[in-house]
Amino acid sequence: MFVNRRDMKDVDNGITLIALVITIIILLILAGVTINIIINGGLIDKSQNATEKYKQAETEELESLDNALAKMNSINMGGN
Repeated sequence: MFVNRRDMKDVDNGITLIALVITIIILLILAGVTINIIINGGLIDKSQNATEKYKQAETEELESLDNALAKMNSINMGGN
């Protein structure tokens, strides 16, 4: 009916080992899924495409601002 303290200590060590093994298995599964998404999901390609689109939009915006500034300067100088 009574449990010896030494027996409880052995049970605690076993549970800790099982928890460690389960944690490692879960981390390995998550790492595998993440690597699969990065490689096969085209995440790197998508980020490169987004960078190109950003640079293109930035260039277009700068051109638009330059045109607006030139128009304002021509109006200030009295031209149409």
